[in-house]
Amino acid sequence: HKTVEESEPNICEITVIRDGEVCYEDYWHGFQPGDALNVMSATDMAWLGQMCLEHGMFRGKRILSDKWIEEMTTPYQEPGGRFGYMSYGYLWWITDREKHNFAAIGDGGNVIYVNPEKKTVVGVAGIFQPRIFDRVEFIEQKVLPIVSGRFPEQKPHHRTV
Repeated sequence: HKTVEESEPNICEITVIRDGEVCYEDYWHGFQPGDALNVMSATDMAWLGQMCLEHGMFRGKRILSDKWIEEMTTPYQEPGGRFGYMSYGYLWWITDREKHNFAAIGDGGNVIYVNPEKKTVVGVAGIFQPRIFDRVEFIEQKVLPIVSGRFPEQKPHHRTV
């Protein structure tokens, strides 16, 4: 497998959380977490995604209602092929209706990706590129296999974040 950096040179920082614990972090191109135009680091984005995965809970504390998480990830629009045939909720893209995977995709390439089935969240900070919608494909085809290879699936268990 290629490294994440070799797979996508326009990504500067990536953090993966699985089962409530950071299992992979990396940054490159001289980029430091939270640099330049990125208000949030990939780690901050991943923890925000983890809160959504945990239905609005963060470290045992209710931040958002369960109902709001459900509403924001409910498809309300079908923008079509220009947007990768993903459905759109309240500022979140539903990337796979069957698996209920969803993502916040910033115009510049920053992404918060949530995969409930794998209990995995990915935060990506990238170099600005307008109207970029290939990040989900990149995460699913390049990042998750690399992480899965390094961190084999564990038996389901509950962890408090």
